[in-house]
Amino acid sequence: MHYRIVALAFGLAALTAACTTASGAPATAPSEPDTVPTTTSTAPITTTTIAPATTTPATTLPDRLSEIQAIYEDLEHRRVQALWAGNRDAFLSLFTDTPYRDESLRALDLIETGEPPVLTVEIDEIFMDDSECLVFAANIVIDGSEDRPAVHTVTLQPLADGWGYAYVSDDPGGWLCTEPHPLSG
Repeated sequence: MHYRIVALAFGLAALTAACTTASGAPATAPSEPDTVPTTTSTAPITTTTIAPATTTPATTLPDRLSEIQAIYEDLEHRRVQALWAGNRDAFLSLFTDTPYRDESLRALDLIETGEPPVLTVEIDEIFMDDSECLVFAANIVIDGSEDRPAVHTVTLQPLADGWGYAYVSDDPGGWLCTEPHPLSG
């Protein structure tokens, strides 16, 4: 297990180093399963029509931070699952069509298949948040590892079914989608 944790840490570091050397679907949290009621009621069913509000309340920062946290946790857990399963198609489905996707494929060669480690992720700061680009600083802790948390700037862009990785780097502020992709040449 220790070898796999070291391999994951090395893989994350290698991807980040490789990416830092080169000079609409709204965000939503993953859906939760419906709950099954445990009691039944014999009260008559009534319907009420409520007129739509003329204004939409603004999303509060803690709410948005929670949404981004859920998006990133889902992506990271699916990425690690795909890496440890050696599932190239599942891995590639998490990335937008950027040079970073091709660069990230190298991680599949570094990781041995087996049981993936458990990751804990935390969003530290949001740099950009719009319908075309989501950029934030995040910590990743590999459970069971004594290494310091890896801090990365993550850039996500929309996919047909949510968000996908567009770029990850150690650069504070990272790539904000406003200039050409850092790996584009």
